[in-house]
Amino acid sequence: MKSKIIFLLIVMFLLNGLKNSRELTDLAIVSAIGIDLDDNGKYIVTSQILNTKKENSSGSGAGSSNSSSEIVVLSTSEESIQAALRNSIEESPKRLYLAHMELLLISEKIAREEEILDILDFFIRDNEGSNNFMLVIAKNATPEELLNIITPLESSPAQNIKDSILTTHRYRGISTNNTLSENVAMFKKESQTSVIASIELNKENKNSDDNTSKKEDIQESSATSSSEKEKTSNNEDEQIKVSDLAYFKYKTLTGYLTQKESYIYNILTNDASGGILEVGKDDDLLVVEQIKSNAKLTPRIENDEYFIDISVNMSCNITETGKNVTFDTQENIENYQNEVANTLKNQIETLIEKSKNEYDCDILSFGNVFYKYKNKDYNKMKEKYGTEYYKYINTTVNVKVTFPTEGGVDNIW
Repeated sequence: MKSKIIFLLIVMFLLNGLKNSRELTDLAIVSAIGIDLDDNGKYIVTSQILNTKKENSSGSGAGSSNSSSEIVVLSTSEESIQAALRNSIEESPKRLYLAHMELLLISEKIAREEEILDILDFFIRDNEGSNNFMLVIAKNATPEELLNIITPLESSPAQNIKDSILTTHRYRGISTNNTLSENVAMFKKESQTSVIASIELNKENKNSDDNTSKKEDIQESSATSSSEKEKTSNNEDEQIKVSDLAYFKYKTLTGYLTQKESYIYNILTNDASGGILEVGKDDDLLVVEQIKSNAKLTPRIENDEYFIDISVNMSCNITETGKNVTFDTQENIENYQNEVANTLKNQIETLIEKSKNEYDCDILSFGNVFYKYKNKDYNKMKEKYGTEYYKYINTTVNVKVTFPTEGGVDNIW
């Protein structure tokens, strides 16, 4: 009898997790969500849902259709993000399921007008959702518009955007692939100016009349909201393009770095896994590709002044040369290594200067370096200079570049 009671207790504990189980067919699996603001200050929440009813084009029966979309896009408007998501039930018989979400698109408008953590609050608190999705700024288009673009290489706009950002980050070093958890940690750090990847809609081949008309149509549909968007666009003139890094001051979108500056930022934060540097031009052109890079920022105090010593060690492959560029002597090799190092050093110093005078914020998080390694000195610095402390931090930059192998051919003619 005692063993039966123990057995029943074990079974009760093991099966307890099934009491709130739901069938997969009752859920609408969300791959991406876009958030925007309408003219009345309400949230426009666009959900990209995987179409589980889509059958293989080789299938038979009434359900088979070559033209059916693999994704469905719903857009609703409400005072809060959760209410807008729940309102989608009025248009879809299934509850939205966020555990497999891969992308969160924030419009440029809402990122400039509200603190980003206020927008992320719902996704941080949601106990069913995942924190392993990518946070991206929609630069010159609404999230709804971007989530309706079907490209030739990917049937899902969310997957296309994510893959484009990952590839750009890996091979060009001008983007970032941070997840929600990493972005929130960045926003919460002391004296940390945060950056987020951004995307834009490339419409260079479309005439301006078509662009204006389409924007007006999207704005009208957003205002009325509440209507299901099953149509998607595969117009060849509309392509999603990875854009510049968006930087935030006081948790609000302030501006964008250029592509060169984005690469330098990633180098200094040890987040650049690849990138290209060019020296000279025409017959004197030298192009190298980053293999490895390591940056170290060291704070110090000297004569009551604040310094950060920046040291960058980079290993590069030579990928292209002009006809005047030769590596026939060790002296030539060292000269070209120094040229690349000086080019990189100048770009680093330019970004530091622009962060102080033009961007007017601590983009490279010098304050956080002092906060981590010299906390007492950081507090004194904040008391002395206030919120513009970064303008009074001096820097020294030392860059070393090496070519493991010169490669190429010589004297073939």
